[in-house]
Formats: sequence, C-alpha cells, structure tokens
Amino acid sequence: MPAALLMATAQAVLRSQLICGGRCSLQELISRLNVLIGQFTSVEEYLTAFVGLYEIDTGRLEFVNAGHPAGFVITRDKEVVRLEPADLVVGVIPDYDFKVFETTLNRDDVMILYSDGVTELFDPDEEQFGEERLLELLGKVRDRNLEDICGDLIAALDQFRRGHPRSDDITLLGLKRLS
Repeated sequence: MPAALLMATAQAVLRSQLICGGRCSLQELISRLNVLIGQFTSVEEYLTAFVGLYEIDTGRLEFVNAGHPAGFVITRDKEVVRLEPADLVVGVIPDYDFKVFETTLNRDDVMILYSDGVTELFDPDEEQFGEERLLELLGKVRDRNLEDICGDLIAALDQFRRGHPRSDDITLLGLKRLS
C-alpha cells in the first residue's frame, strides 16, 4: 500500500473512532487504530504516529508516541526537556498494549514535535543533522516566540543540507500554551 494511501486510511480510522458514540480513551483509540491498520496492511508496512489529547484549560497532554522521535518541551524557564521515547509502531502486533504518557504544559511552555526527516536529513557530505544538533539549536532559539522557533529550525535545516536533496519528508509541529 503506498504511504499516502496508508495515511489516508489512518486518518479515516481515527475520524471514525472519534465520531462513534461516546468518548473513547486514548488507549482505546490507539488500540483500535493498531488493529485496523494491521488488517489493511502487509507485515512489512506500518505507521508511525504521535496521537494526543490536549486539554486547553489545564495544559494537560495525554499522548502515545508510536514510532516517532521523542518531542521536546521548552519550559518557561528555558529548559529543554525531552518527552517520553517512542513506543512500537502502529500495525505490527494486533494486541500490543501501547503506553500512554502524560505531561502538563505550563504557561509559555513550547512543545516541538518533528518527524524523523528532521534528524535524518543529510548534507552533501552524507552527514546527518541528528538529534544532538537539533537539541543544540533548540537551546539557542528557546528565547524566541513559537513562529520564530519553527522558522529558525526550518532555516537551519535548509542551511545544513546546502541544496542536497531530501530523502524523507520534514514535518514540524509547535504548540505554545498561552494561558
């Protein structure tokens, strides 16, 4: 199954589970997605996903990281904190018990999530951007606003690759708690 079709299938499964009667827990949601993706794909195909439920009023984030790089939170004190590491990818083991984690974003905290295309980006010398370089960059831009942080990350990736073709997508998501 082509990746775009797999992603469309995953989105349809998630939407159908969210609109079905009643509210299901994040554990139920990821378990259902896991079973259904496993049914639609071959053994070699799988899906990575970061699925979360964010409560705007409290800043509480409940999440499952199924195969994505661990995201980061830049606290209001400008400390860069790594979120929980990735669990198994979706669609491989039908009865797998995914771990659900929880964190709370405080006022002015910034969460950065990214795809592996960020850290696995190569320059013309075939050197990877890597997580260490990403952490160093987050440490430098942590005093900036969310839009600038994301813009600086994209600019640093473009500068690093120096025109070298990308071998994977680059996805970046930033979330800042304002109150």
